[in-house]
Amino acid sequence: MITEGLNKEMIGQCLGSHHEKNRQILKAYCEILDFRGLKFDQAMRVFLSRFKLPGEAQQIERIVEGFAAVYHADNPDEFTDEQTAFILAYSLLMLNTDLHSDMIPLNKKMKKATFVENNMKILKTLTKEKLEKLYDSVAKEKFETKIDCKISLNSS
Repeated sequence: MITEGLNKEMIGQCLGSHHEKNRQILKAYCEILDFRGLKFDQAMRVFLSRFKLPGEAQQIERIVEGFAAVYHADNPDEFTDEQTAFILAYSLLMLNTDLHSDMIPLNKKMKKATFVENNMKILKTLTKEKLEKLYDSVAKEKFETKIDCKISLNSS
């Protein structure tokens, strides 16, 4: 894994920074990942598994833009443009937070019908079935950073 052994929070901070050098790092990082043939949620899982998203909305937006650009380039027939990929990715991140946060009561979590309806208003080229599958995928398994395995050198 390309980020093994590195501080996942620092990677997220670096990738989300507004400095030009960091934007170039984000672009280069995204371009080494191969999303060809991956379903959208699978590609997001691969992408988000290697670092922890920062908490600042602008940093998250920059990172999601980088992902969307590369996903669309690798899968040009999936969406009409990269803006659709960006909006959907951001929407899935918000859904992930909503569904998997302990701070949101169970009766207040977003329902599938609401997610589909909200996204169909904005993303008119996506089908109800596709959005339902994406909802189900995020509901079943949250997006998360992979933790590096620690090898113990202590002998018993």
